[in-house]
Amino acid sequence: MFDLGNGIDMSAVKSKRFTQVMEFYNRIGFFNRFPHFTVNGFPIYFDITKKRIGINLSSGADSTLLAYLLCEAIKKADCDTKIFPITFARHWEHNKWNEDAKTAVYEDLADRYPQIIQMQLWTMLPTAYEFTPVSMLMFNDDYTKPRELIEMDAKIELFHFMEYNTWAARHYELGVMYNGSNVVPEVELSSTPVHRKHETLTAGDQLEVVAPIEKFGANFVQANPFGLIEKDWVIAHYDYFGITDLLEKTVSCEATLHGCGACFHCDERAWAMENKHRILDAL
Repeated sequence: MFDLGNGIDMSAVKSKRFTQVMEFYNRIGFFNRFPHFTVNGFPIYFDITKKRIGINLSSGADSTLLAYLLCEAIKKADCDTKIFPITFARHWEHNKWNEDAKTAVYEDLADRYPQIIQMQLWTMLPTAYEFTPVSMLMFNDDYTKPRELIEMDAKIELFHFMEYNTWAARHYELGVMYNGSNVVPEVELSSTPVHRKHETLTAGDQLEVVAPIEKFGANFVQANPFGLIEKDWVIAHYDYFGITDLLEKTVSCEATLHGCGACFHCDERAWAMENKHRILDAL
């Protein structure tokens, strides 16, 4: 469709994971099968016929960059697509500072793209959901029972995200629901979550990036463009596009505004900052 950058020299990329993902996309024919724009050759699902799209906008670097890229793509395509940012308040009892950070990121994007970014849609995740398995819930019929989540011993937190996004897509008539989460680094950090370890890429992994959803009257595409790559690519593109001021407003840590320096999210962000040259040097 079009590229927001000037391309990338794949021979100069020092990220094994990024190279694997690009090879995987070529192998499964991603570029021919899905509407998209590219960012220095990397594809982002984008269908100009979808005029109302949603994005899970946290205060994190990943979803913030994705929102920025989508806005730039909408401008370049000269289409009238509107973005509805959806924000979850988490651990709300003790960290209102995080809600303020999420508001600050939203306001920055809304100031940059007032014709594209719509009202921030807030919802709340009860803290107990973060620790309670889905298997503890009762369901009124088999159709609504999330068997896959129960089998993987998922927490209600994940079920809540999925259910809310499906409802929001139906209620606000959103054609695409974007998520900006990335995969964890291949190098193991001090607190890497076990359930987010790397796996060999197979054909089914495309569903991590683009998946059509038709459920309970909702009909939309679930898109997670960064779902298979590491955070170094994300951080590198803040430098590339000259938007480090926007990066400075983002918050990765869930414990303190400026980072505790000890949790996985702080470790991952520090790792990405140290390794962004693996991508940046090839741009």
